[in-house]
Formats: sequence, C-alpha cells, structure tokens
Amino acid sequence: MSYSLFINLASVRSGGFPATELIRYLIEAIGQDVSAFRRNAHVSYRLVDRIRDICNEINAHIKKVDEEDSWDSYEKFTAAIDPLEDLLFALNIISEDETQRYLADGGSVDKCITSTVNWETNREGLRSALTGLQGTKGIKELISDGDASADIARTAEAGKLDDVSFLGELIEFIREHCAEAATKTRGTVPTIIGDTYSGLKDMYAAIMDGQPTDLVVVLTIKSAILIHGVMEVYSDAATDEDWAWHLKSELVWQAASSLITHLHEASTELEGSENLALVQKEFDEFITKLRAIPGVELPESYTELMNYAGKIRRPYISQALALVSICRVLATKFEDTTYKVTKNIWPLEDAFYDTLAALEAAVEAVKELKFYDLSIFENNEAKTAFDDAATSLENCFDQFGANVCLSQLSDLWAANATRLTAAIKQDKDRLIQLNNKITARPIRDPNDTAGLIQVNVKVHDRTSTGRLIKETTRA
Repeated sequence: MSYSLFINLASVRSGGFPATELIRYLIEAIGQDVSAFRRNAHVSYRLVDRIRDICNEINAHIKKVDEEDSWDSYEKFTAAIDPLEDLLFALNIISEDETQRYLADGGSVDKCITSTVNWETNREGLRSALTGLQGTKGIKELISDGDASADIARTAEAGKLDDVSFLGELIEFIREHCAEAATKTRGTVPTIIGDTYSGLKDMYAAIMDGQPTDLVVVLTIKSAILIHGVMEVYSDAATDEDWAWHLKSELVWQAASSLITHLHEASTELEGSENLALVQKEFDEFITKLRAIPGVELPESYTELMNYAGKIRRPYISQALALVSICRVLATKFEDTTYKVTKNIWPLEDAFYDTLAALEAAVEAVKELKFYDLSIFENNEAKTAFDDAATSLENCFDQFGANVCLSQLSDLWAANATRLTAAIKQDKDRLIQLNNKITARPIRDPNDTAGLIQVNVKVHDRTSTGRLIKETTRA
C-alpha cells in the first residue's frame, strides 16, 4: 500500500481531542500494520476505515458537548471510548502478528500445520472485530442502521475477495512446484500431484462463482497452505531424508487429492451437516498422515517405564523418577515431526533400555527398609546402572541435536542433568535422615519376640467348677 493510501485510511480528521488521543494512536499503528498485510487485506482495510469513522463520530460528539452543552452527545462519546480502546488493543495483537504471516512457515510439517491455524485464527479475529462493532454497547449507538446493513454486505464481499485472492496466490505457488514434481517424485505421484493442483483450481472457481459454506472455504485454503508447505519442505535440501521421502509418497498425495475432491463435492452439492463433518474428518486424517512416517514410532519399552515407580525404595526413588521424567522429555521431542525420523529410534531405544535396567537394579538393590551404608549407596551395581542410563540419555539428546539444533538440545540436556543431580542429592539426604531415625529408634523385627509383653488367655466353661476349655499365650 502506498503512503498516501495509508494516510487516507488511518488518518483521523483534524480537530481531535485529548480524550481520543489513544484511539487515534492505535488506529494509526494498526493502519500501518494493515498496509503491510499480504492476506486478509480487504477485511482489514474495511475494519480500519470503519473504526476511523467511529473515532471521527466520537470527536464530533465531544465538539457538540463543547459548543451546545449536549448531554446526549456527552453520554454517547463517554460510553464509546472504553469499548473502542479495548477493541483496538485486542486488534493490535492480531495486526502485529498478521504482518509477519503469509505462506506456510517452512522447515517441518508441524510448522506448516501451525501456519494453517495462525491463518484461520487471524482471519476469524479480523472478521469478528468488524462484525462485532455493530453489537458492542457504546459503539453500536454511533452506527446508523443504514451503515450497519452496508457493513454486513461489505464485510461479506471483502471476505470473499480475501479468500479468493489468497487461494489464487497459493495455487500459483503450487503450480511452480508441479513443474518440478516429475523430477522430484516418482511412480504415480507426479500424476496425483497434477490431479490435486487441478482440483484446487476447480475449488478456486467454485468459491469465486458460488457460495460454499465458510467451513468448506476454510478447509480448502488450509489444505492449500499445507500442500504448498509440504512441497517446500520436501524440496528443501536441509530436510531429513526420511521426511523428504514420506512427503513425496503416494500415501500423502492420495490423501491430499482425495481431500480436495471431496471438498469440491461439498461445495457443489447440498451441504448438510453430515457432509461437512466428513470433509472435516478427512482433513484431520490428512494431517495425521502428514505427521507420521510409517514404521517410525516410539519404542514399546517407553510404556514399561511407569510400571517401576511404585516398586523402588529409598535411596533410589527420586533419581529413578528423574530418569523416567527425562525419558518423557525425549519422548515428547520425538513426537515432534522435526525429530521423528528413523535415525533417532536407535538412541531412543538405548536410552529407554538402559533406564529400565537402572530401575530393575534399584528394585533389587533394596528389598527392605533398613540402616543403609552410604559407601555402598555410592558404589554398587545400581549406581553403575544409573550412571549408564544417564550416559545413554545424554547421548540421545546429542543425537537428536546433531540432526536438528545441537545447542538447543544441549541446553535442554543440561537442565535435565541438573534435575537428576538434585534428585540424587535428595535420595542421599533422605537416606541420612532414615539412618539417623533408625539409630535413635531401631526398626523392630516382627519375628523377634524378645522384650515383648506376654498375654495369657484362659477360657472356662460355665460349670460351677469353671472347667478350663482353652488356654492361649501370645506375645
């Protein structure tokens, strides 16, 4: 947008007042953001234009109070300032974010998926702000019925222009990748990609010429963002080989092509709730297929870790739980598509295996609560097993980092290693407390009856002589 157009859009008429100075500042800040938008622009222009007019209306009422002592104008402008400021502060958060957005954020499938959520969230936030002006107490009183009706029609028109424009740009970027599909993919995939591209062009025409429900429009554009993002990721030389092949697989592109086909059917047929639910489900399944390389799953040993938590005594329980917690951190990282690749399975399995070995050693090391020799605690098989587990966990963090970002994963390991050290100290401190307690008051052996009071119980019958029936002695 040119500077002159920005001035025309965001400038409040001269003659402003101190009471609306903050509103004026926020309008100009949002207007500057909107001038940099590469999507959702038409709705945003309309929104800033309408808010500027409302600010001018507030100033007109302030002027009327000054010149005519009008209580009616006083009540209108004072009621409008707070809700309009609230709306502008909320809108400014959206506008600052939207200036940074356009196509899918590259690098991974998860980032592509997040990009679709960001687009939908900002799209909804901007449109809700515009339509919400007519329902906000204090603001709606400054909008005439005729303006309100016009706003509804213009919002719908501006929204359609935004959707069609953005979808058209995405399709053009996808077309550029389609030309490379024959050399970058194999088998039937180039043909399926071509069919998907054609289906998106059909959807563009359906949205341009028809009135499909908003859900169909949203899912179509989110699908286009994902499809373009996937093409960017598999074309990037820095992408892990596992992910590159997965994103070029027939599994992924059959799902994409089927989704676009069913979206087109939903845009041209009677759109009952059942049809919409089905395309939403298919979109969700498409995301699931994108995020999971077949055969690359968490090792089964991961679920065994939790079974040891209740079987370990002091002086190992704190560090045992710390090891399990670190395993959970690694598992969470692995589920992120950035790390979920074949080469990360082996170090993860080693880490889980050694952790299980340490937990088993801890179970065997202490069978009962007793006075414990600290020197044995610091030098036995369980201690060796815990050290081995810690080494495997550190190696796993290093392996994950080598594939993505070493410094980031090194910092994460350092934080968890500190937590493990603290857990070892907690176990040792608790052991010292226990030894001190046992020294002051030894634990009684349930088989040792020495020093106990003996109780002799005799049972007699009811005869006059009271014949003895039974006698029992217990300690």
